[in-house]
Amino acid sequence: SMVMLQMEYGTDTDDAYDDLRKRISGISNRLPDDAGEPTIMQMDMNAQPDITLTVDNASKDDLYTYVNDDIVPEFEKMADASEVSVRGGSSKYVKIELIEEKVVQYGMTMQQIAQDIAASSLSYPSGETYIGSQELSLSTRMKYDTLERLKDIPLTTKDGSTVYLADVAEIYLNQETADSVARYNGNPTVSFSITKQQSATAVELSN
Repeated sequence: SMVMLQMEYGTDTDDAYDDLRKRISGISNRLPDDAGEPTIMQMDMNAQPDITLTVDNASKDDLYTYVNDDIVPEFEKMADASEVSVRGGSSKYVKIELIEEKVVQYGMTMQQIAQDIAASSLSYPSGETYIGSQELSLSTRMKYDTLERLKDIPLTTKDGSTVYLADVAEIYLNQETADSVARYNGNPTVSFSITKQQSATAVELSN
């Protein structure tokens, strides 16, 4: 949720900000357990996005991730842009759901499995090679970047037997709940807005 406070004209906003921050800090421990840490932002009500763009690309299975990872960073590099925000869509992620009875059966813990997953994409020394008189070190890297490869991550067991992640977990692609909706001509899309720097003009940003 968002609570907006509008100050009377002439209010010292720095003092008001400090006072508000202290008061919010004093009630944070009374918020629900699943509430995040309150964030206080000073906003200029006249600061509206200067440009809004809509992206509709039927060839992308995950349009949100495409926009957020490939397009937005390019606009954030612009010297005249101060903020780029995305609306609509939601990102996909890999969900690993442990099967409790299997974890118990193999004598594992969730922390141990998490450590094995984290260590599975590391590079490690695998020898040396020579080019003329130059000695080069070689390293091997195992990258688990697909669902099928994730299933093949080996896990550590007490008795030294070979167990893979797929033996103790369900692994599948999931989608985060969308927190906003963007439509163009009635079709669901992803849009993003760009706000200019105070020192720039809307024309400079547009160019």
